[in-house]
Amino acid sequence: PDTMRTVLVVASLVLASGCLSRVEEAGAGASANEADKSGALDACDVVGPAFSCASCQAAGHDVDVASLDVAALPELPVAAADGARTLLFSDSPETPARSGILFQADVGPGPARVYVYNVNGTSIRKKITVVVDNLDDAPLTMSIERYAVATPSTSYAVEGQQVARDFLTAHDAATKSVAARGRGLLLVQHLDGVAVGPNELQHAIVDVTFDRRARVRVVMLDATTDTLAHVDDVAVLARDAHTRGTFAVADRTLSSSCAFDGAVRVPLGAAVLEGVDELTGEAARLAGEYGLVTTIELATPARLVLVPRGGFYAGTTVVDGDAIETSGASVERGASLGAGSDVVWTGPGGSSLPLALLLLPPS
Repeated sequence: PDTMRTVLVVASLVLASGCLSRVEEAGAGASANEADKSGALDACDVVGPAFSCASCQAAGHDVDVASLDVAALPELPVAAADGARTLLFSDSPETPARSGILFQADVGPGPARVYVYNVNGTSIRKKITVVVDNLDDAPLTMSIERYAVATPSTSYAVEGQQVARDFLTAHDAATKSVAARGRGLLLVQHLDGVAVGPNELQHAIVDVTFDRRARVRVVMLDATTDTLAHVDDVAVLARDAHTRGTFAVADRTLSSSCAFDGAVRVPLGAAVLEGVDELTGEAARLAGEYGLVTTIELATPARLVLVPRGGFYAGTTVVDGDAIETSGASVERGASLGAGSDVVWTGPGGSSLPLALLLLPPS
């Protein structure tokens, strides 16, 4: 059964995971994060402008931030630590017009995150699925830790928010085996068995650990095709303006023991990941932090306000274990996330990034 550094471009289109997603920000972006990756933070206390927001104590309120120059707010200094998980990112060609191989990478042993964001660009029903080949002479064990898969649709931003929410709150664990030099499917019922209609998006995120070397492929085939029998019959499809590639970072923790007063910010979705497209050997660059899970650890609770900087945003943030959905916020109207000290976030497909996470004193 199936269980499942800132390179900041003003008003430039980011064709990565989101059908005309946008990156728009000014200032130093994630430079503080990059500079502080290795050590303790000294003399880090920061003071921002005073900002009154009584409603920010609870989540779900709109917050008028028009009086703030959000991009000019001081950044909270953080120490950044990256996890060992590898990000396998499939979004190019984002809308393939025929069957073919969309992504391929050799990984393991070790943890990986498989990120699928592809639209059926044909006129017939297709499947978009993940094939795993065992590259070793002994059985391969795939330990699935959590996953989220949306029902295919043409509402791309809605799917992006749904998958982000389900993935950040998922606790699905399962183990699968692939015979020596054999071939298997990562998800049977939720991917390989799902028909994707014309112009519909198939979006999925899966955390899995391989105990041996494995080849991971994302493939689009006719909906009724036997995947394992015919995956080798289709050609590799060329990249488009979107992104596919293997990236060394899938999890990032930003921690801070700094004190602050007034309004300060932590940029989200502003970093650019550097990787490689293993199908071509070419460099790959992923903007927007799609697929990257960021955990922010604060020394003391703060009131939190999420402010989009690039345009439309619909996503989910987990604050002290509670999932909070945000939709419809704008550059001048943020969304209160309540108060907390532990924040987990990932860039939702279909949304415009980056964001500013405003931190306000708890009282």
